[in-house]
Amino acid sequence: IPAKIIDKAEGWISISPDDQHISFVRCEYTDQDFCSLLTAGIDGSNERLLVSKPRPIRISAQDFSPDGKSIGYAAGHSTNGGSDFQILRINIADGTETEITPKRYFNVKSLKWLPSGDELLLTAMEMLDGKLNIWRLDAVTREAVSLTKDSVNYNAIRFDAAATQIISTQLSNSFKLVRTIDGKTNVLTAARFATFSRDGRIVYVADDNNIWMTDSDGTNQRQLTSDPAAEIYPQVSPDNRFIFFTSNKSGSNQVGRMNADGTAQ
Repeated sequence: IPAKIIDKAEGWISISPDDQHISFVRCEYTDQDFCSLLTAGIDGSNERLLVSKPRPIRISAQDFSPDGKSIGYAAGHSTNGGSDFQILRINIADGTETEITPKRYFNVKSLKWLPSGDELLLTAMEMLDGKLNIWRLDAVTREAVSLTKDSVNYNAIRFDAAATQIISTQLSNSFKLVRTIDGKTNVLTAARFATFSRDGRIVYVADDNNIWMTDSDGTNQRQLTSDPAAEIYPQVSPDNRFIFFTSNKSGSNQVGRMNADGTAQ
């Protein structure tokens, strides 16, 4: 029978090598205690705070080291569209923190130490418009190498006891632009965000994080942006002359403007 042992945990749970303790993340979302990393007994007793981060720093994936003396974890924020997540290690005994690698990420979903204790694997998005790849970090040389370079988004990650096989969940976008008239629904295209222009056309963000335009029936699709950065959240001006949008071309989210036909960005 399941028994609750911890309240207000954020979902990233790690178990110590001796199976006697757990580490977990709790976020109070206050200015001084936005997110915290804690440990407790395997039954939830004897909670101990290891570190708290101020707003807007989040703590996400975390894992006990193989020797049980430290915890590797990801901390940062993505509110400005930049790549600010760090991979850190905290000593459980004295609370000292060190940076495992100078590499920064937009988001980190999963993190797991390899049995040697010198390396770890993580699934992370390098930039806002990037994919979730599997990365290998060397805690000695501090180097970070992407192991996957395909178009798949890798989320949670684990491996067998010998660390010879990896298992990972994959994410795929299923959001579609749909039009419903008189109870009849038609799927127009894959999209993540959509808005109407003043002349009835639809401006939307496609899977490639570029802005497109289509007629209201899905015909005459036209790509308006083709930048390697993410161009998202379009809004059409009241006079139908301009499209305003969010872009992280500069490394953080900024407001961009272009003509309604995609020129003069």
